[in-house]
Amino acid sequence: MPDWQKTGLKLLHYRKKARTSQFVKNNEWLKFKLRKILIYLALPLVFMLTGARQMPAGEKEIKPKNFIIVIVDGAGVAEWSAGAAMSSGGLQVGKFPYMGLMKVWGGDNFTPDAYANATAIATGQRTTDGILSMNSNGVPMKTLAECARDRKMLTGLISVSSVTSASAAAFFDHEDLGVNDEKIALGITKFKPDILIGGGKKYFSDRADKRNLVDTFMIKRYEMITKQKKAEKFTGSKTFALLSDEDMPQVVKRGNFLSEVCLSAIRNMAACFEGYFLIIHDGHIGQAMKYNSPGYMCEEIKDVNRALATLYNTAPNMDETLVVVLSPGETGGFVFNGGSVKSGAVFGSWASQKPTATMVPVFASGPGAEKFAGIYDNTDVFAKVLSLMR
Repeated sequence: MPDWQKTGLKLLHYRKKARTSQFVKNNEWLKFKLRKILIYLALPLVFMLTGARQMPAGEKEIKPKNFIIVIVDGAGVAEWSAGAAMSSGGLQVGKFPYMGLMKVWGGDNFTPDAYANATAIATGQRTTDGILSMNSNGVPMKTLAECARDRKMLTGLISVSSVTSASAAAFFDHEDLGVNDEKIALGITKFKPDILIGGGKKYFSDRADKRNLVDTFMIKRYEMITKQKKAEKFTGSKTFALLSDEDMPQVVKRGNFLSEVCLSAIRNMAACFEGYFLIIHDGHIGQAMKYNSPGYMCEEIKDVNRALATLYNTAPNMDETLVVVLSPGETGGFVFNGGSVKSGAVFGSWASQKPTATMVPVFASGPGAEKFAGIYDNTDVFAKVLSLMR
């Protein structure tokens, strides 16, 4: 083959090789560009998926294991203000992360009675005055305590007034028109909360029908306690301790009873795998109003505060517990109009002895507490608590 042909073939080979090399380079460049585009398109999806997988726990609904509802009868904003003024260290509810305002109006009635107000909270439904946890047709309405029992939770009622007080008993009983303390005592006996501690003994044992309801608890092997000191340190998960015929005495006489008995209750109920539902009740503010004694009222609020502080400082598993502090309604229209910041003395008076239509504060702490912020109806409390039950 002549030299010029050999030279021509070499040139063709080099050109082909160059074109192939260029094609490979162009192809690699195209692949690189495609990879970049795919990465840019995929990044948002990756972030979405990893973001959902690593979502902070606070953004997920964490349901509480236990529920404590603290009922302070008659306490509105003015009453809590006076109690705070007399508490040099501040109130425990002041440390609660959420607070709301609850409307107490019942349909077209701005001032329902104690039975109707308590029913709205305990059942989430309205009823007429003089009826407890039943509708106007006499049909029982399911209460939060019954919902808790259906979930095999332990239930308890602790009151420094009578356990038959409407605002506490509404969770455990159903009564039509003609309701009275003896009827409520019978209803509570039928329910049989695991822990029943407070006043109102005569409605169980010194009754018009001559029945002794105390025996019913004894037959069911409840720990039966008759002395306050023993009640403060009780150790049973089924305990019956009614320590006075009607309301228990004022805090100046009963001392640290509420703090001690609440702590004992939680220590004994905390081991229940399904959790517990506990009502803590103080109805003494109504009595303070009758005596026109702001000091008496504030001491009761301070006692509730001590009990809460004790629980948060000492009781087990409070991080798994929703605590809601409220009143079914403000009573008397307290006017807080003076005192001494230095000494903690409070001056004031009540406008009447009747319920008012003023919204009342609700304080909440623990898993699900954020549900209790804002302004809402008293009937909404039932739905908020029920939605958090496991």
